[in-house]
Amino acid sequence: VLLARITSFGKSSDYVKQWLRGQEAVLKACGGDTNAKLAADAPPPNLKPAEIDLLKQDRAYQEASISFYVSPQLAIPMFKAIAASNSPHKAAARYNVANILANAKNVVEARVEAKAILADASLASVHDITRELQGYISNIEDTAQGWTELIDATVETLNQPLTAITANPKAEAAYNRAV
Repeated sequence: VLLARITSFGKSSDYVKQWLRGQEAVLKACGGDTNAKLAADAPPPNLKPAEIDLLKQDRAYQEASISFYVSPQLAIPMFKAIAASNSPHKAAARYNVANILANAKNVVEARVEAKAILADASLASVHDITRELQGYISNIEDTAQGWTELIDATVETLNQPLTAITANPKAEAAYNRAV
């Protein structure tokens, strides 16, 4: 995200500086600071309306990320709201919902959320990590059904024709993970 914002606004822009201050608060929360908060910065001057919307989307994701570390259950509705929007953070937010549910041992809800992510082509950017999360969910759940689903998905990956695997870098990466 930082690279995209630098590309769009410039390394020393007020937008990037504000984004970095937000990330500093996220990292503080990640480090255990339960008082970490985003500064109440006004949008930098001279932003176009679409850029102000992007800033709001970035800040909403940063706020949800702080909650992820400080109080994960409070982060769920925040991430769900982002996932239901047109935010560039939509896919990551949707994944974080499944991740929080899995870490809270809500395996049924986490599995449903993971399957929904994988069924949504618009969330392809988080499909690989979601497949890995399914393994984690199966490990937590430790049931015959969970392991069967995981094994079936692995076998399906391994049974692809070699030409299909080598022709697609994502298919090749999935095959290598399965092996």
